[in-house]
Amino acid sequence: MRLICSRKKLTLRDYQHNMIALTRSIFLFGLAILLLISVAAKDTLPSNGVVAPLSLNMGANEGGNIFNMDAPPLPTMVGCFLLVHSSWVAVPSLSLEEAAKLPPLMEGGNYGVKGVSSSTISGSKVLVEGDVQIQFSQFSGESDWTYGGNDWSVQDNTNQFSGANGDTYAVQFAVQNCGSQNCGASGSSNASLCVWQVDVTTQNYSDRLCMGTNIQTLSSNYHDSVSGYLSQSGGVDYLDAQFCDPSNCWGVVNTDNKGLTGNWFGASGTILGYGGGSTAAFTSPTSLSTKVFVDSYFPFYAQSTNVVETAEMNNLNADTPSLSCGGPIDNPPIYYCRTTTPSIN
Repeated sequence: MRLICSRKKLTLRDYQHNMIALTRSIFLFGLAILLLISVAAKDTLPSNGVVAPLSLNMGANEGGNIFNMDAPPLPTMVGCFLLVHSSWVAVPSLSLEEAAKLPPLMEGGNYGVKGVSSSTISGSKVLVEGDVQIQFSQFSGESDWTYGGNDWSVQDNTNQFSGANGDTYAVQFAVQNCGSQNCGASGSSNASLCVWQVDVTTQNYSDRLCMGTNIQTLSSNYHDSVSGYLSQSGGVDYLDAQFCDPSNCWGVVNTDNKGLTGNWFGASGTILGYGGGSTAAFTSPTSLSTKVFVDSYFPFYAQSTNVVETAEMNNLNADTPSLSCGGPIDNPPIYYCRTTTPSIN
């Protein structure tokens, strides 16, 4: 349909004709743009991937962790914090001497841990948060083969990435629980939450900031969550770790010293050995569900992954994970994807 153009005065019917023609042209142009986007997405989306967003409104805390709904965002300052009456209160960190006694959560080995990997059409790395939640439905006992009973870690591990100096780095947000009293840092606490910023190339684990937490006791209804997310203030990038058990939440904030910001595209984790490449051995029968969340301020594609990055292990048999995505939620909008992996022995 063509527009009517004339040096003579157009009639009302001519104006109506032109409006219909313009409306149709705009509609066809928009449809063509949508088709181009669809083709690009089809070429980029992995065969077993899922796209975020879907339509789902969960409600979220603005500017911070969206899955531990009772905890506000951590302060944008280096330090350690305890959640008291819905507010973060600064508490002492472990001393350098105490933190140095913790066995490192090793990057390397041949043990695969399930998680989520993201991708975008532009290739940008857009994740701002990764969370690991564990939930037991059946528990018969646990002992770390190297350390002892009730010794384990819950690790929330990022993807490895290249640093400015050419080395490969990774970040681990993790809680380490030493229930046997045969491991861990000295002092009143035998459990700790840390942000580990690891130089994988040189196997340097010295960049760590840790705090003491309550010693945990596993059971058939035990559940907890370890979260890591990015924050920024005054042009400074921060890494925030948060650990919540059924009763309390702890938080650690450190500067982003290795450059995870802008390089984060995957997260993986579950309950594993206490550290130093050890194995958490669970007595049969044990049933565990692990959920790994990732989220971003931008839409992204995601697929479940089996990442060989950490040397700690467990003796559970992980089943096939399910993958789902949702968003946008909250303001500014947040998009997320989640894997759920059942494990038994």
